[in-house]
Amino acid sequence: RTLLGVLVSYEALHAWRSGRFGWARLGMAAARLGILFCLAMGYLAWKRGLAGDAFMPHVSPLDNSAANAPTFLARVLSLAHLHAVYLWKLVYPARLSCDYSRNTIPNILSLWDVRNLGTLAAYLAIATL
Repeated sequence: RTLLGVLVSYEALHAWRSGRFGWARLGMAAARLGILFCLAMGYLAWKRGLAGDAFMPHVSPLDNSAANAPTFLARVLSLAHLHAVYLWKLVYPARLSCDYSRNTIPNILSLWDVRNLGTLAAYLAIATL
């Protein structure tokens, strides 16, 4: 799923940077993306056939507390904060852990939580690159 998004984004960025927006170029890009989408769906169908009922494993709320946050806003803020935490771990890998489950990184439940400033700073840092 992530690779499909990356390739679609690359195709859009390439078309935008080239500055050539014509119907022929748009048709070629649409054909490439259509083929890519069909291949991705075929892969997922093949994987589902192999895995059967175990295609999507059940994840316990103890293992992923951010995905089981009480509200949609808390889930979005917590997952965005995890991006910031992991970016910081890439920049400064001190105090690493082999297990980040069981609420090791507490959820953000409010828009007014001060940790949102770190999340904003991380996204701004990535955007400026």
